[in-house]
Amino acid sequence: MNKKIVVGSVIAVAAVAGGIGYGVTHTAKSQFASHMMSMFKSDDNVYKFSLNSADKSDMRVSGKVLQDAKKASNIALTADVTSDGQTATYDLKKNAKHTYVSAGFLGDIMKMDGASDIPDLAKVLENTWLETDNKSYSKINPEDVKKDAQTMTKWFTDLDGKKFKKVDGGYQVTLNKADYKSFVGALKKTETAQTMNVKADTWEDITASIDDMENPKLTVTMADKGHQVKVASEAVVEGKKAAFNTQLTTTRKDDQTVKMPTSEEIKTQKEFTNIITAVIMQYAFQQMGSDSDY
Repeated sequence: MNKKIVVGSVIAVAAVAGGIGYGVTHTAKSQFASHMMSMFKSDDNVYKFSLNSADKSDMRVSGKVLQDAKKASNIALTADVTSDGQTATYDLKKNAKHTYVSAGFLGDIMKMDGASDIPDLAKVLENTWLETDNKSYSKINPEDVKKDAQTMTKWFTDLDGKKFKKVDGGYQVTLNKADYKSFVGALKKTETAQTMNVKADTWEDITASIDDMENPKLTVTMADKGHQVKVASEAVVEGKKAAFNTQLTTTRKDDQTVKMPTSEEIKTQKEFTNIITAVIMQYAFQQMGSDSDY
């Protein structure tokens, strides 16, 4: 056979095979899964998140989780919870043995309730950390979370490819009610969910709430640049439309540090109670003194 024909045939077959390979690996579905997998396989240690209603009229939550670049067990969480135009900040720090919560959150809650006229109280709370039950937090292993995320990525790859599409900035999949329930069923079986000992009644309530929704729609978008996932959900429940947007962005910072509270800042529940009582009593006496001047 003519060598040119043979060579030409080989090149033609290789070109066709290559084209098929490109077509299969560069579909919206494959790209969605690829970006999701790379996001959770990475060694990122800075996680920024947000959750809000579509019209931003209800409660909103935003914040970040920081993991020390050298001491992986040192983690800091900051979450801003906004309701009716007022914001309370929740701060948590933990290492392998201890978990601390900032008392400043209580001060913010008191302000939201109208108790904003005790300046010394806010100052004391801001620099006070309370030790909490470390067991409930130590159960969650970051590596297990990443493995579970990979498991859930596999769930997405089993979906009908027609549900995926290319959109501005990434690749998107839209889930219907049946998909929604299947997703929750898969989530229920993850190691993290089982470690958290979520009660069977809770899972049943979640499934029942999905059943109560009228034509729910859940869209998940993976960014084609950087590590970012967006989730938008909408549904009608008892005639009222509800819509929420969630976003998670992850990055890597090699100089990220998480410093634990100093021993002077950490208070026991008894010490904390005594401090609060003293500040309030001092304020009360000051008010009594100012009232007697009239």
